[in-house]
Amino acid sequence: MNTSFCNSINRVFSVLAMISMTAFAQASFADTIAMIGTGSVGSALGKDWSQRGHTIVYGSRNPGSESVQALVAATSGDASATTQAEAVIGADVVVVAVPWEVGEQVVAGLGDLSGKIVIDPTNPRDVSEDGLSVPPSQESNTEKFKKLAPGAYFAKSFNHIAAEFMENPEQVPGFFVSVAGDEPAVQWISNIATDMGYTIGVVGGLRETRLLEAFYSAMRNLRTMGYPAVMQYGDMPSR
Repeated sequence: MNTSFCNSINRVFSVLAMISMTAFAQASFADTIAMIGTGSVGSALGKDWSQRGHTIVYGSRNPGSESVQALVAATSGDASATTQAEAVIGADVVVVAVPWEVGEQVVAGLGDLSGKIVIDPTNPRDVSEDGLSVPPSQESNTEKFKKLAPGAYFAKSFNHIAAEFMENPEQVPGFFVSVAGDEPAVQWISNIATDMGYTIGVVGGLRETRLLEAFYSAMRNLRTMGYPAVMQYGDMPSR
């Protein structure tokens, strides 16, 4: 057989093998994510992460509602919606994208979360009479969630990013995303945040999730006091 022809055939098979390996790798690292909550955060992350090969299952109190079904239709891949407790069954990752004040109640109703990665993007919402955030307590929401599901791996992140930039991360390339919590969950967040084009920073373990809630409160107060958003999202000052 002609040597040139054989070399051409070998190159074709090499390319096909590389394509197959890439597809296998993508499939191997594609997770099923239970997105608990269909508000601005859950919707934004669900739509973006579905485009990165993950399967999104929205957990909603009203999964058959018109708005939730519209969200499913706007989400890539084999997205679906069901009840909150049913959404976590078979999920690798759970995102508790619900209002701060109902977080514990929601997590308590999700059933067994052992072995799952759970992401907490919730933020303290207590505000004083002067409109400023009240400093968070000595225990973060993430720590409270951990007590309810000690067998799960928890991390706090995506709590200081506007939902607009979660859905369209290309608008803030290199934006700094902080994370704290259990190592497996921190690593998962680090991977997907890097894939989104963010710069990741690990603040610490589960105890340090309190710092991220305090950071959110500080950013909120800066905006309340009239400082421009560029302080949070913008360019580093020149030196």
